[in-house]
Amino acid sequence: DRWDSTRGYPGEGPSARKFLEVSCLFQNVRGLADDAKRRAYLRHTRSQYPIVALAETNCTPACEGAFARDWGTGQTFWSSSPDGTHCRGVGLLVADSVLLTDARAHHDAEGRLLVVEATCFREHKVLFIVSYAPADSDAENRAFFAALPAFVTSRVPDAARRHVVWFGDHNNVPNPSLDQLP
Repeated sequence: DRWDSTRGYPGEGPSARKFLEVSCLFQNVRGLADDAKRRAYLRHTRSQYPIVALAETNCTPACEGAFARDWGTGQTFWSSSPDGTHCRGVGLLVADSVLLTDARAHHDAEGRLLVVEATCFREHKVLFIVSYAPADSDAENRAFFAALPAFVTSRVPDAARRHVVWFGDHNNVPNPSLDQLP
């Protein structure tokens, strides 16, 4: 049975059109190793956005606790660079004001992909994807995106029946000369 978004959300039918509104932020932070900078950034960001996705955290598994502590109450999920030497690492931070239950995180080994399946506000089956695609070559970038659907569906069999929220630094622009700061 294929889901048709014009007929309502999965399991709700065409007459029950409900829309979930939550402010979210995605940002490539280019590392937050400095404790004071990280605390100030996360405190300020949390005051405005209950769901925050980060890329290029440069976080290792050992520093995930510091990020979580500085975020405060709520839930945090990580795909960290194993050695911290590469500009990688993605995270999803969810404030306790967002009722997120049954959350399960799946991540790759390189710190480039995080998939979190959860139930949001007791009734919305959600799939959060946070990605940081390779920028070194077009071939690597294409391979990353080609492998992504299989990664997701092998870990979340009901992915097609969930609301998908995808945060990403795709490192893929049609005209790189236009994607530059002056």
